Amino acid sequence: MQPPQTTYTFIGRVLPDGHLSLPAELAMENGQAFEVTVRPLDETYETVSRYLEGKTEKEGCFEGIVLPAEEIEKAVESAFGTTDIDEIIAQVRR
Repeated sequence: MQPPQTTYTFIGRVLPDGHLSLPAELAMENGQAFEVTVRPLDETYETVSRYLEGKTEKEGCFEGIVLPAEEIEKAVESAFGTTDIDEIIAQVRR
């Protein structure tokens, strides 16, 4: 079995009709089947926020740190090079 040649990582939304929004590049792939993993961004932000709070408490650098979701997303991408939770988990487990 060969590894996949193309992987798409994007943030989508559930539309009122129940479908997922897709980037234009994928939307053109009408009829193409994809494996999809969905994780709510709020859960990702909460997990990262708890991690950052625990890390800063241990180091004693920042008390009461509060980051908006956009700042957490930027920090995660800066630290891991991605916001894809599966890729982040794989990196942490290595």
